[in-house]
Amino acid sequence: LLQRAWMHLYADPKLQSDIGEEEGEEEGKEDEEEADKAEEAEVAEENEEEKRQTEDEQKERCSAQSSTWTCCDAPCPVSSGIQDWLFSLDYGRGALAPYLEKLTQEFDGDLNLIASAYLEDVPPGSSLIERVDPSCYEALGMKALGHKLLFAKGVAALQGRAKQEEC
Repeated sequence: LLQRAWMHLYADPKLQSDIGEEEGEEEGKEDEEEADKAEEAEVAEENEEEKRQTEDEQKERCSAQSSTWTCCDAPCPVSSGIQDWLFSLDYGRGALAPYLEKLTQEFDGDLNLIASAYLEDVPPGSSLIERVDPSCYEALGMKALGHKLLFAKGVAALQGRAKQEEC
């Protein structure tokens, strides 16, 4: 009885076309999924290219600011100017630029004086921000934590460079 029902099902042209449509729908879904995956891969590739371009632009801006700096890939040279040093801390974006005038006034334009703001005798486990004399932040009017961190990284690099030059 079942066998006859199946034979009747496959013999009916209308039912055969319905079965063919279902198979076609499944193939269409697979094609859509493949197209979606290809589109996602293309978008990811575009995002990577955009990221590379942005990084290249940042490096160009930084190198245009100063021929001395390599965007903090290496310790900051003490012999360079405060403006160059300050802009190198954030790859030339200028987030710390508002502090330039105060830095120049407070430290007489001397990076060695800025390096001396680094505190050697701090308790173990202290943050990098705590390793810079707090009066330095106060004198500059620096309140933003991100600015303090960028500045502290720069001061630590200056201090490390100054120590290397002493040796």
